[in-house]
Formats: sequence, structure tokens, C-alpha cells
Amino acid sequence: MDAHPASTTQQLDRVPLTDVSEVHLHMIDDGQWRVLDRRLPDDDIAALLGFVERVGPGYQATLIGHPLEKHACDDLLAVCACFVAGP
Repeated sequence: MDAHPASTTQQLDRVPLTDVSEVHLHMIDDGQWRVLDRRLPDDDIAALLGFVERVGPGYQATLIGHPLEKHACDDLLAVCACFVAGP
């Protein structure tokens, strides 16, 4: 028997987000946010989904799994939806 049961992270890290309420935007600086999976503790590295930056009148999202792709969004709700829908 495994001495260490599966952690919450191991159970959730492959479960796709299904609703924008599962996305947490954590402001790290003026106009910059970390995007986190609300189902996991904020300090769990598996919770990090990407980053968002204010660019002019809109926002630019970068998904952690696709760092070279930038997603333009009109508002923060659209940013959250971007992480739910995936690339």
C-alpha cells in the first residue's frame, strides 16, 4: 500500500475547468494578475493556470501550457472564460 495517498493536486490537475467561477485572478501588480484554479490552494504550483496583463483598453492572457500564445480579451470575465475554454 502506498504510504502517501494521492493529493488533491494529483486528483484535480487534469480535471478541466468547467465554469468561470473556478478561475481566481490574483493581482500581483497594477494591471497584472496570476490566474489560479480556485479548486486548489493558492500556494500549490498546480493551481497556476497563467497570467493576465492589462494592455491598453483590454487584457492579454497567457496560458501556462502555451506560453508563446497571447489571447486578447475585452474584459476580465472574458479572460476567465479563456482559461475555462482552453486554447
